[in-house]
Amino acid sequence: MRKIGLLLLFLVILLGFATSNALASELPDGLQQLTLVEAVDMAIKNSDEIKIQEEVADKAWDQRERAVDNITFIPAGVRGGGYVPQAEAAYSGLLQADLNYQIQRKEIQNKIDKITLGVYEQYCKIRNLEKKAISLQKALEEAEWNKKIARAQLSVGVMAPPAMVGVDALLQGAQSEFKAVEEELNKAHVELNKFLGIKANERVRLIDSIPYETLVVDDLDHDVDKAVKSNIDIWKALQKVTIERKDLSFLSKPYDVEEHDIDIAEMSVSEAKKELQKQVRLLYYDIKSLEEAMKAAEQGVLSAQEALRVEKLKYEVGIASKGDVLAAEKNLEKAEYGLTDLKFKHSVAAANYLNLVGKNILPMSKDA
Repeated sequence: MRKIGLLLLFLVILLGFATSNALASELPDGLQQLTLVEAVDMAIKNSDEIKIQEEVADKAWDQRERAVDNITFIPAGVRGGGYVPQAEAAYSGLLQADLNYQIQRKEIQNKIDKITLGVYEQYCKIRNLEKKAISLQKALEEAEWNKKIARAQLSVGVMAPPAMVGVDALLQGAQSEFKAVEEELNKAHVELNKFLGIKANERVRLIDSIPYETLVVDDLDHDVDKAVKSNIDIWKALQKVTIERKDLSFLSKPYDVEEHDIDIAEMSVSEAKKELQKQVRLLYYDIKSLEEAMKAAEQGVLSAQEALRVEKLKYEVGIASKGDVLAAEKNLEKAEYGLTDLKFKHSVAAANYLNLVGKNILPMSKDA
């Protein structure tokens, strides 16, 4: 009987652990919490866009198979020597169908990449706006305190009534800015929810900080080349060149017209490559500029922290007011938000750079 009791106790403990793990993604207030990776996974899983593209790819495969059959079942009587329009048309159709299938397959991964980048940017945007709201909340607290002090001064005749106009305006401005960032947050959540596949009025709690890591590039030229090679639009343009060259051998198509088509396709590829190469380089330099700006912002935060520490000490010994402390706290929050905003811009720029050069943008692991 004792063994049975111990076994039951063991099962209860196991169930307790299981329940704990099952509820790990929910908070006491009922909000689901999501890491950045979980948000991306959820968006990809729930994406109708990806599901539609998979269907489009399957349809393209069926069309390719029919194009193969069109070649296989060309009547034997038209397979002899000489020009055979039916065979040429069938072969051309197969080339087009095969290319279309390859494009649609690549579009699946392209849409996954776009959704990943979209969720990444929206997730970081919300975290940035949350920090902005904290900063503006502190500014609002200071404005409310100043209004309270002004009323007291007005009641004892220390402040003239017209001076209250300025105090009220500062308070109203702080209230408006705080309300505006709340609206920004609401819209940002709606956009994220669209990615996640949940109702617009639902809320999730984001628990990861904005990712930040100095962008290390050993060879910028190498990354530029990788960006060109991994870009789906350039790949499509190159395939178009290949098709146009094959069309040149078809007797049913005017040779001089096809030559122009080849020239146009090749120039389009060249122009696309140049534009992408420029984009990658400019993005790299923007990221490096943001990294330098962050160093200055970090010093600003340290200075604001020290200023707050001094004001608190002065307040404790009676040579500074609560308003002085609130002002120092506001300045610190403002400095911290400035740093967070730079981190947000850097994170989004770095994610776009990594995406362009065909690397993983998520913080869990980095592709070689």
